[in-house]
Amino acid sequence: MIKNLRQPLLSLQAQIIVLLALTPNLVWFYMHLFVLPKSAPVTRTMQLAAVHRLGDQSPFASRVQDGFTGLGCLHRRADYWWWINEHSLKLLERLDELKRFRARMKSDPPTALLVDADLRRALDPLEKEVERNYEVVERSDALRYFLLLKKR
Repeated sequence: MIKNLRQPLLSLQAQIIVLLALTPNLVWFYMHLFVLPKSAPVTRTMQLAAVHRLGDQSPFASRVQDGFTGLGCLHRRADYWWWINEHSLKLLERLDELKRFRARMKSDPPTALLVDADLRRALDPLEKEVERNYEVVERSDALRYFLLLKKR
């Protein structure tokens, strides 16, 4: 009676193959977003404490440049570098995006830097400038970041 039922674009077998092909990527994505380093036990409490410390040390309205830590989430002007990794850094050099990022760092420097390994690589050419203008106020090996605040 009802002949216009919508057929799926892919058969069940094709859907299973696609799911199996994507599984490693989904696991990698999950590990990097939700599962934190195994070298030290990391809890949500530790993450919340780090967010509160950042809030205590830099005003809510100040600009915070975050890497992949996500700890700048409560700041109104948080810029994230969440999508960058060692592979995209090589591509960005060719696409000039990294140059634009570094130019913005010079023209509109943030109040605080949450520096993870990937953001550190992006900041390498600005190392002297960062050392001159920022000081490390906190380091978390468990959460894998440094918090740098602008010198007053």
